[in-house]
Amino acid sequence: MSTSNERAATRAAVALFRVMLLAYPPRFRRRHGNEMVRVFRDRARRRLLVHGRAGLLRHLAGAVADVAVTAPAEWLHPIGAREGPGARRGSRLARFGREVRWAGRSLRRSPAFTGVAVVTVALGIGATTAIFTLVDGILLRSLPYPDPDRLVVVKHAVPALDLPEAGLSEGTYLHYREHARSLERIGAYLENVVNLAGDGTPERVQVALVSSGLLEMLGARPAVGRLFTEEEQAPFDPEVMVSVVLSHDLWVRQYGGDPAVVGRTVELNAAPKRVVGVLEAGFGFPGPATAVWYPLGLDPSSAAVDGFYFGSVARLAPGVAPADAERELRALVPGLAEAHPDAAPALFGEGGLTPLVRTLEDEVVGEARPVLWILMGSVTLVLLVACANVVNLMLVRAEHRRREVALRLALGAGRGRLLRQLLVESLVLGLAGGALGVGLAFAFSDAAAALLPFRFPGGFTPDGCVLAGAAALSVLTAVAAGLLPAAHVARREPEPSGS
Repeated sequence: MSTSNERAATRAAVALFRVMLLAYPPRFRRRHGNEMVRVFRDRARRRLLVHGRAGLLRHLAGAVADVAVTAPAEWLHPIGAREGPGARRGSRLARFGREVRWAGRSLRRSPAFTGVAVVTVALGIGATTAIFTLVDGILLRSLPYPDPDRLVVVKHAVPALDLPEAGLSEGTYLHYREHARSLERIGAYLENVVNLAGDGTPERVQVALVSSGLLEMLGARPAVGRLFTEEEQAPFDPEVMVSVVLSHDLWVRQYGGDPAVVGRTVELNAAPKRVVGVLEAGFGFPGPATAVWYPLGLDPSSAAVDGFYFGSVARLAPGVAPADAERELRALVPGLAEAHPDAAPALFGEGGLTPLVRTLEDEVVGEARPVLWILMGSVTLVLLVACANVVNLMLVRAEHRRREVALRLALGAGRGRLLRQLLVESLVLGLAGGALGVGLAFAFSDAAAALLPFRFPGGFTPDGCVLAGAAALSVLTAVAAGLLPAAHVARREPEPSGS
């Protein structure tokens, strides 16, 4: 796991632990909360370092169990008055603590049932949390770039060449960069895959050749070193070593996070390149797996107008709409024809070059919306099926406990108390399944993102809000799954004496 992912996983686990601390009395939290968070964070980091996500998951599950047992106990002896309403409140909390302990003992006596129920809930919560992480990161938030509403993508349609949608060419990019006033800045890029020979194991990495200012336009900042200078964006010169910038993940993976990598030489496709910087963790463009960036270095004197293989990102001038920019670019096409008289006639005749401008959000997220909502509906059904399965398991268990329930009713146990105890048992199951499900969500999020038919810049890790939602969903699932079996058991009449 990369360092950035380790930090994100630790932060998410700590955020969930902070939510769990709300189960303790306020005065207890004021006295011990910060120290408990510090200890949890230190242990989580060690578990993650030694055992990976499985170790972090076990640590989180242990914390859930510990809070479930100790939080009620802390409420048993509230600091302050023991008379009047405060004492009655303490009595209620003491009763709840006893019910939690009873539920724990009862579930430990049925390990097969407990294991199946917890795993069933965990799968439902994990899948739902993972997909909601994608929905939250893609549909509910802005793109992770400065002023994302002003970012657009410029493409072309060339019906005469049977190209309904194509990128930019060297010539079109340079022409728009020089003449388009509706675009504050436009950048071009080209992707490739190369062989990297670094300090670690040689590997195939994704690279992007980027034009001047593109990384700055997207908010990229160096963690070590710097970005490209204008001199490094000059046309390619075989006598000058090309500069490169590395991603944070590659820097950690291949060079152990050593700042001295700046200034060193690396080999890409057996050609030496000089490292001038490392980007901050979390930056991903054109995709989250891009590991190395080169200067694009176009030569205006030899730029061809055909060959539409460049991607682009542009920033609109203030107050300009995408449709306005598209109209201006189409008006610039005749100038392209004059600048490139030797170009193929089909490019500038009827059905020729037609610029297209759309927002970057629509380009990246447009395909995602229907896919993600379908996935969200699917995992909601999975969660409902998980609830139904847990209900069936608990109904079967209730049948096996008929004599126990009948005996307790005959001995005078109130139906309300019995109902509460059974609901608390469901709550313990739900919280345990939710804790396991949160761990699964970290793995499910990456797997689900890999299956999407589009690329999104940046990774996906459940944050504090998503984890709080997962905790609430666990409680709701537990109550929904436990209410019917609990009511079924509590409605039973005591068996006649002698039966």
